[in-house]
This record gives sequence, C-alpha cells and structure tokens, in this order.
Amino acid sequence: MPRILPSQFATATKQILAKRTIMRKIINLKDSKSVHDQVTQTAVSAAKESLQAGNIIALPTDTIYGIAALAQLPNAVDKLYNTKGRRRDNPISICVGDVADLKRQMVFVGIRIPDFPFIREVARACDQPLALTSANKSLALSSLAIDEFQSLWDQLDVIFDGGRISQSGDDQSSRLGSTVINLSVEGYFKIIRKGSAFENTVKLLVNKYGLIELIDSKDN
Repeated sequence: MPRILPSQFATATKQILAKRTIMRKIINLKDSKSVHDQVTQTAVSAAKESLQAGNIIALPTDTIYGIAALAQLPNAVDKLYNTKGRRRDNPISICVGDVADLKRQMVFVGIRIPDFPFIREVARACDQPLALTSANKSLALSSLAIDEFQSLWDQLDVIFDGGRISQSGDDQSSRLGSTVINLSVEGYFKIIRKGSAFENTVKLLVNKYGLIELIDSKDN
C-alpha cells in the first residue's frame, strides 16, 4: 500500500473541502416546473438572503447568464464592478420584476425585464431593483452555462444553475445577449445594441406599439 505523506493528505483534504464549498454554492434550477413550486421558491429565498447580505449571485436570464447585486447597496454594486472587471464609467443596467416597478420620473437608465420567471421572481422578492450584468469578464464571451464562468465562482456567493441557455440551438446568436433599445423619446425608438432577439424586438415595437425608429444620419 503506497504511503501518503502528510503534505499530500493536507492538499487532498483542502481540495475535497473546496469542492464541497463549491457544491454548496450551486443551486439547481433544472427541476423547477413553475415559479410557485418548492424548488423555485426555495431558490428565490436563497437568492434574496444572499443579495440582501450584500453579496453577488449568478443566475440565468432569457438570453445569457448574469451576475447580480442589489442596485441600492453601493458596496455590493462596487463588488459587481470588481467581479466583472468593468470600468466605473460603463454603467450597469438594472433589472426589475414588472413594468409597474418603473417610475416615470426616473433619470435615463438601462432597464431589463427578462423574459425569464426566476430572475423576475427574485427581483419581486427583494422589492427593489437588481444591478445586472453578464456573467463574464469585460470583453470576454458571454456565458450560456455555469461552467463557462468558473473563473468568477470564487467571487460569487451563490450560483443558480438553470442548465444551458441556447436559442434555437444557435450558440453564436445566443451569446449576443439582449437587444438594447433607447425609448426615452415618446413615440420613437433607437437601436443601441443589436442582440439575439433583434428582429423580433423591432417587429414588436413597430407592429404592436406603433413606434418609429430613430436613425442617426451617420448610419445612413
């Protein structure tokens, strides 16, 4: 029987403990059937507790994985910038559960209301907006699964695993993230960034809401 040195035993023990710690940080959402089932509600409670403690969490959205903090906790938002490696002059969008959570008197700010029940339920439970950005280092590829942002795990309190995100099996398109639209001028819209649902978004704005696209002269 091979002899195990004390240093080797200590290293192996640390690795096992580290793995157990990581596993405790990951909460599986793949068995969730609805926002009202026990799996989802337990996960929502865990997310709320972590966020209110000033931590950063990772969770799926309708497009890519994101990392979030409570927008009204400055220290938590600062952690979010540090985790992302993002410049402070590059604003982070906020996420709310419902359109009714927005105030008409708000200053110009990026808003996300993802078409994904879990993250919206988390925002509702916290009763305040989330600061939300993609789960990757700045300028790196967006993440469609939790293993794609393992480099961030040590800086995250909880990771919610909803499985791999892909729209119509097209990973390249999915990694584009959300389409960003400027709606600050009543009756008009302006494309800030083309994302994975760009064409459908434009059709919705034009056909359903009757908005007119504003195009810069330099784009013509």
